Amino acid sequence: MVNESRWKQAQQSEIGYHVHHESGRDPFEHYKTVYTEKYFKYLDIDATKTHESILEIGPATVAGCEFVDAKKKTIIEPLFTEEMLESHPNLVQHKNRIESNGVEIAATPAENFDDYDSYEEVWLMNVLQHVMSPSKILEKCRSAKTVRFFEPINLPTDSAHPHTLTADLFIDSLFKNSTGDGWHKVYEGGSTQGFHGATCYYGVWEKN
Repeated sequence: MVNESRWKQAQQSEIGYHVHHESGRDPFEHYKTVYTEKYFKYLDIDATKTHESILEIGPATVAGCEFVDAKKKTIIEPLFTEEMLESHPNLVQHKNRIESNGVEIAATPAENFDDYDSYEEVWLMNVLQHVMSPSKILEKCRSAKTVRFFEPINLPTDSAHPHTLTADLFIDSLFKNSTGDGWHKVYEGGSTQGFHGATCYYGVWEKN
């Protein structure tokens, strides 16, 4: 766990990354391919059906749930606080697009969100390196019926990534001593062209 000051530093570094890398390209079209052809495939997400409810944590400027139908879709994304929107006006267009795709935005740290149990599914894709407490978030996620995760592991920390995640984090938080079942695997970094170069841990946890 890191304190709020360190977390805010990571948020500023992260928004700097997006501002730099999204200049000159359409991030929506880029991430649409990444989500629909990569993440959805690995996490058994059916984009052809209407889902009941989805809570997606920390997708930054493009959310995976924008590319599926659901009766209720919410993202937790602190990049869209009023403070961030004022200091980075380019975020406004992304916020407006996400909302126009039927997604509600909770601009708060995921640790402070208390409505996990009202969602059928929680999605975590490349987010837990950026939060204050990965273990606390995973504990809260277990209030939902299904948790789908795909996260880099064993990477060193830096200004935008205050945590080094391990496979044991997911095994201990979701699959060991819990009232749930599912599957979990290692993704070998670089094994799929145009996708993660880092080794990742991914899987699906389902409440019994």
